[in-house]
Amino acid sequence: MTRERLLTLSKETLVALARREGLYVEDDLDFDEDDREEIIDQIMDALEEDRSERIAGNNSAMQAKGRKYDILLDEEIVSQETEEYLLPDHYNETRIVLLLRDPLWAYAYWDIQDVRLKSLCDEPYYEGLFLRVYEFSSAIPSKDHVIDYFDIPVKEEDDNWYISLPKPGGFFCVDLRGKSLHGETLLCRSNMIKSPLGYIAENQEDFFSHPDQMKVLLSGLWDFEGREDERERIPQRVLQILDYQDLSIGN
Repeated sequence: MTRERLLTLSKETLVALARREGLYVEDDLDFDEDDREEIIDQIMDALEEDRSERIAGNNSAMQAKGRKYDILLDEEIVSQETEEYLLPDHYNETRIVLLLRDPLWAYAYWDIQDVRLKSLCDEPYYEGLFLRVYEFSSAIPSKDHVIDYFDIPVKEEDDNWYISLPKPGGFFCVDLRGKSLHGETLLCRSNMIKSPLGYIAENQEDFFSHPDQMKVLLSGLWDFEGREDERERIPQRVLQILDYQDLSIGN
């Protein structure tokens, strides 16, 4: 602890530190500049006295304990001086994010702008909010690639939901929508996620007998489906391993 560090501390922190060192500080102290300097001088003297006693003891264990005390004291002071920043309940923006938890579960969280939500709720015959979970045949979120979808009703105060996926190995995204007499209103659409297949290989002995092959399969570059476009997105150095192992991908 240095004098320069003490000069940056607030009145409350200096008083607490002084009393911790056994110094007497009046409760009704005006704490002008002279009082501040005097308290800092007394704290420095007390800290120096503590260090001198540890050195005089010539005990390495006690000196190590003293250094640990100095570090903890600094950390405590920093903690007292650090302002707390509370996260807001919501950020007043309309967006939804979809995260994959495992092959059969996803997690969605969202936020709706206050003005947008009020406008929606004020519509005649407003019926509520819901999530529409889409399954796609590819990573392209278009109508031509939609396999199926299902809806999950949610409340206005909800802001997150765990979603049970219909099957592993698919592409999914989620819409946050409102429903009223006039139809549905799309508020926002999430990012796309891909769920892994999530099964155990039948030929486990062969799988573990080829380390290079195992690395490629575990990398996620190949999902066992053997599509024609697989080789286009696999790096050349990995393709060399595949060819060496005589793996047939996209052929």
